[in-house]
Amino acid sequence: AYLNTVSYTNTTSDKVKLTLTGGSTITRVYTMANNRGSAKIYIDGVNVDTTNDNTAETRWQVAKTWTLSGNSSTSHTIEVKNNGGGYIDADAFIKDIGTVGDGVYDNTNSQLKYIGNWAASSSGWISIFIVVSRGDEMWRKNTLPIVLGLLILFGFLAASNIRLQASYIPNNQESKDVMTVLNRFYEITGAPIETFEPNQLAEVLLDTSDFNLTDGWRTYLSTILDEEVVNRAGFLTAMQTKWTHLQQGDALARAAMAKAEAEKREVTQDEWDELTEQNHGMLPPGLYRGEPGYTTELKFESVNIEDEQAIVLYDDGAALYKAILRLVNKQWFIVDVTPIDVHF
Repeated sequence: AYLNTVSYTNTTSDKVKLTLTGGSTITRVYTMANNRGSAKIYIDGVNVDTTNDNTAETRWQVAKTWTLSGNSSTSHTIEVKNNGGGYIDADAFIKDIGTVGDGVYDNTNSQLKYIGNWAASSSGWISIFIVVSRGDEMWRKNTLPIVLGLLILFGFLAASNIRLQASYIPNNQESKDVMTVLNRFYEITGAPIETFEPNQLAEVLLDTSDFNLTDGWRTYLSTILDEEVVNRAGFLTAMQTKWTHLQQGDALARAAMAKAEAEKREVTQDEWDELTEQNHGMLPPGLYRGEPGYTTELKFESVNIEDEQAIVLYDDGAALYKAILRLVNKQWFIVDVTPIDVHF
């Protein structure tokens, strides 16, 4: 499931089960992203955990492990259920995942077990968003001993998807200014949802006719804004509306889940229906929580500047995007961003 997901659902109460015999641990492998929701984890019918699968950036192949009781003949069932708020994944379950000590496990290390025909790459890279957790503890891959060998062992790690396209980024101040604006956009939207200020988007976004008001955007905006506002909406208006809605949905979803947890029950379908009605007829896309000081690392592929317009291709780990920027009063503003290759 490297840079991809195997199976997913955004329907509340959808579930996936696995029954196994024996084992001391069971591990769920899944994806975290900004369109993911919450999952309830049951082992042998007992709710052992509730995971928040939502993050500002995309993290492929997250693995979380729980302990199993009993002996080698004991039968266990793990169930993962969509608890609302977005998509959840079921990429793989691993029985008795191996562990290694602190250290770096590179491609030549004997700890790695390769299955099939592998070739060494001189230009490959690993996902910076691999996260491993056990219980309530969670670390980023880049602050944890590398565990890629564990994923290779079970056949989950594929070769890097190297794009066969030469990068073209002029080495001048204009290009640097353009890339700075895009990085600032991700810095703003990566803030914790409780402190996020939609008005900050005006620092880097602008309403112009460059914005591609697709049928999808028009339908979405029309549920929240007046038709007159929608007709003249640009990228700034669209994104401010989206993030204000996200903030509202997050608050609604968290309040409902906190109430249900305090009463030692799950959020009911009637409660989700009520939240949907309060949230402009849409299931709250909540459970979003950025991380203070964290910014998604963008991989810029090309920057083309002509007159007062810049066309940029960049990848944020979730998709390859085409961004259009305009120079207004000596300042660059993003006026449209369109995904052209989604890694889903």
